[in-house]
Amino acid sequence: MTSNDDLGKRRTGRVRHDVVVVGAGPAGSATALTLSRAGVDVHLVDRAELPRWKVCGGCLGPAALELLGELGLMADLIGAGAVPIPVMELRAGSRRARLRLPGSLSISRYRLDALLAGAVAKAGGEVSFGVRVEGVTPVDDGMEVRIREDGVVGRLHARVVVDATGLGGLHLPGERSTEEVASGSRVGLGAVFPSAAYHMCPSGELQMTVGRDGYVGIVRTEDGLLDVAAAVDRDLLARMGPGGAVSELLASTGGPRSGGNRLPDGEPSFGWRGTPALTRRSIRTAEGAVFRVGDAAGYVEPFTGEGMGWALAGGVALAPFVRQAVAGPSDRAAAGWTQAYRRIVERRQRMCRLLAHGLRRPAVVRAVVGALGVAPVLARPLMDATGRDSRVPLPTLAAP
Repeated sequence: MTSNDDLGKRRTGRVRHDVVVVGAGPAGSATALTLSRAGVDVHLVDRAELPRWKVCGGCLGPAALELLGELGLMADLIGAGAVPIPVMELRAGSRRARLRLPGSLSISRYRLDALLAGAVAKAGGEVSFGVRVEGVTPVDDGMEVRIREDGVVGRLHARVVVDATGLGGLHLPGERSTEEVASGSRVGLGAVFPSAAYHMCPSGELQMTVGRDGYVGIVRTEDGLLDVAAAVDRDLLARMGPGGAVSELLASTGGPRSGGNRLPDGEPSFGWRGTPALTRRSIRTAEGAVFRVGDAAGYVEPFTGEGMGWALAGGVALAPFVRQAVAGPSDRAAAGWTQAYRRIVERRQRMCRLLAHGLRRPAVVRAVVGALGVAPVLARPLMDATGRDSRVPLPTLAAP
C-alpha cells in the first residue's frame, strides 16, 4: 500500500504552482491526475496522513469503474485486490430481494485514495499529506494558500485553487455561506469491523437494509474487513448514538441475511465516525480562481456507490476549465464550469435525490422490495437511471 513515506514526504520545497488541489479524495485526485498528465504543474495536498479511513460505503459502480478505466487505473484497481460484487441483498421489513449488480467492485477508501494519489505522483504531480489548509486569499497574480505542516505555518501560491475538501468545503474571505443544506438531510455514519467478527456477509455481496429512519450497507472489502456505512436521521442519532442508531435500523428490518439483526461482534478496527448533513449544494461551484468539485460542490444521499462516480466524473470534467483559468482570466472558465457541473454531475444526482425521498416512505419501500423479490428484473430501469449502464467490460470484474 502506498504510504506517507512513498508520497507525502517527497516534497520539492517549491511554493509556486499552477494549481493547488486541496483534498486527495477521488474528486481531487482525478482532477490532479488529469491536469498532471496534461503538463500542468499541480500540487495535491491533504490534511490527513496515509493510510486514512473515511466514512464511505466502499463500493464502485459501473460509472466509477468506467472512468477509472479511462484513466488507465483498472489494472491497478484489480491488482489492489478490489472485490467483485455481483449481488445485492435488499431488505425492508420482512421483505427481501436479491438483485444483480453487474460491474461493481468493493475497495476500502484507504486503499483507493492511496492508489489515486500514487497515480498523481507517477504523472509528475507533487503530493503532500499531513498538510492542513488554513485559508485561501486572492492576491494580484493568483491565490495564496496558507498551510500548516508539522506545526509550521507556510504559504503556497497558485494561479488556481481546486477545493475538493468534501462536505462543507473551504471558506473564502468575505463569504458568509458557501452552500445550501437540504432540510431534513440525513447524516452519514461508518465503521470498519474485523473480518472474523461477522460471518453473515459473504464476500462479493452488498447487503442493504432500509428502515424508517435510514438505511445501512455492509460489504467486505479487499482485505476481508467489513465496511459498515449508513445514512440516518439526525433525531435517531441524537437518541441512540452511532452504533445504537445502526443497530436499531438493522433490528427494525430483520437485519442482513440469515436473520442477523445486530452489528458485528467486538470493537471496530476503525471506530465510528460521522459526516455533516449529506444532501447539500454549493451556492457557487466557482468563485474567482477557486473551483469546487466533489462533495465540496454538492452532494446527494447515495445508495450503492454512486457518490464516488460523481466525484470522479466531476474531477475529470473540471480539468479543462482549470487549464483555461491557468492560461488566462478565470471568469469565463468559472462560468463554464458552473454550467458543465450542472450538466454532468447534477444530472447524475437527480435520480438519487428522488430515490432518497422514496426511501423515507416505509410502506412504499416494503412494497417495492416485495415486488423485486418476485421479479428482480424490475430493478433494471432504476439501476440504469442511477448510473449502472456502464460499458465496463464484465470479464475484468469476474470473481476469482
